[in-house]
Amino acid sequence: LIEQAKQAETAIGLEQKKASLLASLKQYWDGMVAGDLRISYDLHDPFYRARMPYEAYALQRGRIVYHRYEIEGVETVGNEASVKLTVNYEIPKLQILGREESVPPRDFPIEDTWLFIDGGWYRKYVDAMSGGSSIKY
Repeated sequence: LIEQAKQAETAIGLEQKKASLLASLKQYWDGMVAGDLRISYDLHDPFYRARMPYEAYALQRGRIVYHRYEIEGVETVGNEASVKLTVNYEIPKLQILGREESVPPRDFPIEDTWLFIDGGWYRKYVDAMSGGSSIKY
């Protein structure tokens, strides 16, 4: 597996690999800001997508509205990248147990893991509540 990773890295070059990561990051977060769940779903790792159909993914996303994002840092080791971002989001008014609740716009730091698989970068799905994932790397 390590030899395959070295060959893939040599084949496309480190700079091209990083440029590809940044393009995937931009596509994912631009999709989130635009509310385009299909884009974000398609950029999740294939192991997650194999277990979670798009319709179920769209239902579980909730009502979070993303306004903007800023990439703070990217660290790549082999076929895995750690990305630090700040996202600005809000949760519009909704009814919870008969009470109206909302979260006003706020900045929130997050850290994403991206995986280089078959020549492309995919966001590793990690459940926010349990920390679980469809893949162990």
